[in-house]
Amino acid sequence: MMFALAILISLFSTSESSEIPKIDTIKLAAHTEKSSLVFDGTVHPKKIAQVSSLSGGQITQVGVQLGDWVYKNQKLIEIDHSRSLLAKKLSENELNIAQQNLKLAKKVFERIHKMHSDSLISEEVYEKAEYEAFAAEARYSAAMDNFDIAQLNLSDSYVKAPFAGQIANIHVGLGETVLPGAPLLRLAATDTALIKATVNANDLSSLQHNQQAMVEWTQGALSFPAKLHAFTNVSNPKNHRYPVELISPNPPESLVFGTLVQVNLTTADTLSGVLINSRALRSFNGQNFAYKIKRSKDHYYLHKTRVSILLELDNGIFLVGRELNEGEEVAAGGALMTDGMLIRIGNVLKIEP
Repeated sequence: MMFALAILISLFSTSESSEIPKIDTIKLAAHTEKSSLVFDGTVHPKKIAQVSSLSGGQITQVGVQLGDWVYKNQKLIEIDHSRSLLAKKLSENELNIAQQNLKLAKKVFERIHKMHSDSLISEEVYEKAEYEAFAAEARYSAAMDNFDIAQLNLSDSYVKAPFAGQIANIHVGLGETVLPGAPLLRLAATDTALIKATVNANDLSSLQHNQQAMVEWTQGALSFPAKLHAFTNVSNPKNHRYPVELISPNPPESLVFGTLVQVNLTTADTLSGVLINSRALRSFNGQNFAYKIKRSKDHYYLHKTRVSILLELDNGIFLVGRELNEGEEVAAGGALMTDGMLIRIGNVLKIEP
């Protein structure tokens, strides 16, 4: 009789134990992450110029096409230079004549100066020779300046690239007549990207020059590094936000300038908490919860605990605040979890970033 009673008690205990759900738990580990500031911006070439010429006239040659890559001082467009070339030849001849006249005037003055020293000529003749030598030197200097100007005018007929870059637009065509200073084409230096964005006033305290950032383009399909180049504490009066600029040397060739990008800027601040995965989190009415494991004698219970999410990491891992402590355990997830629920401990998991 006693043996049968013992069997019944054992069966009852086994049945009761099997009805208590078995839940895996997560042993919480402390973790620290550098804080980051995320904002949107647009990517531009660092340098962009409307290239023009001081010379006017008819376009006789267009040596580039839209999208061409050019090097510094490469000839891009040629303007009719027939008049400039004639002016250069004329000024060159005048320069040669002035040079010969100067040589002759100097020789005459040297003879007059020697004769004057020997008291063989009057003071009036000496002063006249001295003036002629001075005038010849002035005419030679003026002729040299005119020749330099003629060379510059001729060189203005050849429009060259002020820096290396890509042809972004061509405003003129072959045979068109342009005025001096008229924009002929647009050149963009795409070897360095400039990311322009704006931030809120609360974010200014986190900004420092040369802070590192990752720039994501086309929804993360392409990313490249950048650093904070410039920012201001004077807001834009239209939107009351603060302009910032980042630069990225040698951006990817497939980058399309003028498009929207997302900037993830690493700041000096740090975030400290514990790691937890998405399965262990529950959300209700805009608040996030986890179920901490509480022990009472030999029994384990779920304790609903409100948590604050500090940062979302990769692979469904979250950094949560100090509502949970290092070394504590939380339920790793289950079909049904309620506050005060009696459980059995299953596998103990560890979350790593």
